[in-house]
Amino acid sequence: QLDDFVGANPDYNEEEEEQKYFRRKRLSVIKNVVGASLAGTLTYSVYLGLLQMQLILHYDETYREVKYSNIPLEDIDHKVLMGINVTPVAALLYTPILIRFFGTKWAMYLAIGIYALFVSSNYWERYYTLVPSAVAIGMVIVPLWASMGTYITRPMEEIDMRSIGWGNIFQLPFKHMRDYRLRHLFPLFIYSGFEVLFVCTGFSLVGSVMGWEVMEQGQVMLSPCSLQNYGVCALGLERLAYLLMAYGFSASACSSLALCMLRLRRHIPLLAGAFIHAVLLVTLFCWAPEPRYLAQAPLLYSIAVLWGTGSALNKTGISILLGMLYKKKERQDFIFTIYHWWQALAIFAVYLWSGLPMKAKLSIMLLTLVVAVGTYLWMEKKVAQNMEIRLPRIPHPRHKTRGYRYLEDNSDETGSDGDGDKEDNDRHPTEATSENELPKEDGEQLG
Repeated sequence: QLDDFVGANPDYNEEEEEQKYFRRKRLSVIKNVVGASLAGTLTYSVYLGLLQMQLILHYDETYREVKYSNIPLEDIDHKVLMGINVTPVAALLYTPILIRFFGTKWAMYLAIGIYALFVSSNYWERYYTLVPSAVAIGMVIVPLWASMGTYITRPMEEIDMRSIGWGNIFQLPFKHMRDYRLRHLFPLFIYSGFEVLFVCTGFSLVGSVMGWEVMEQGQVMLSPCSLQNYGVCALGLERLAYLLMAYGFSASACSSLALCMLRLRRHIPLLAGAFIHAVLLVTLFCWAPEPRYLAQAPLLYSIAVLWGTGSALNKTGISILLGMLYKKKERQDFIFTIYHWWQALAIFAVYLWSGLPMKAKLSIMLLTLVVAVGTYLWMEKKVAQNMEIRLPRIPHPRHKTRGYRYLEDNSDETGSDGDGDKEDNDRHPTEATSENELPKEDGEQLG
């Protein structure tokens, strides 16, 4: 009887149970990715829509005089844009700390809470409500996207603050920049920030200079033509939403096909997106839209759709490339932090050039795109030649620790089997060489 109670179950099928386990794990990963994607979509839809509406209303003289006659809304808007666009520059210093201390899930939760704070501050539009909330948003832009990028590439949380240390967390993002693969991708990161901001500023009312236009019926209306924007100047403000929707639907539809791109060589999506954007930039540079001429609508919608396609190829291509180059999950939060920090620098540059003519902006973007493609191809050539990779050594746990937040080394699940004493016998590749260099890893190099 005791053997029947503690013995093996005769109906137990190890292969079937293993398949059930991996099926549940795969379903959990898909559920988390879909949930994070929906959260990011809703958050940025509300945030960007509210920001655009706020800027449009604050430029309306009637709205200012009737509702806020004694408040300098233009100065507040200037400070809000400065807080959103300038503060992300310092994000490289604290983003790894937030992700390592709170974890990816809590970092995303806290960042989205800051966005909710900005939305709620618009119910009482004052300097002391809008500007601090805008500065807070600027501080969490990089942590939000870095934690989301880390979250969807990691199956579980893996954090051990006792082995990493605060000093290493500050140093590791800068030390990773010694890797030539990452350095050659900096122009691509910058252009990735340029092109997203351009589709919003090139087809919307964001800007510091506005003009007045007299209609045929004698009505006076606010006109963005002095900004040389394309969509709103050519079609009118009432069709701004449709242009942005065309861009968004195109980008989301093409991004959903990212898994199909894994069958292609990793440089094809990036080069295809760069080619599409280069053609569109040259087209916009040579074309001057006529104000409020609806016959131009098909061309503008086509540009918005193609720009969304190029953006999707750019973003998914960069994510796939970083995943192939840096397979070790303990490095991914630092890598994604650097990626989004350079995007934040691009946002800051877009804020600085807001007063430039449109042709100057297009020239800067085209030059950045050419440099980005050139440095990327140079990086691929070096990788094909198996050049030595310099990566910093990341400290590993000195003893086995179990639990939800602190897991043992190279473990993807809580309480996985393993012997912590093996660390002395089977040394990690990062410990097999000098402190600042890694050995060549063919799998990591060639992806």
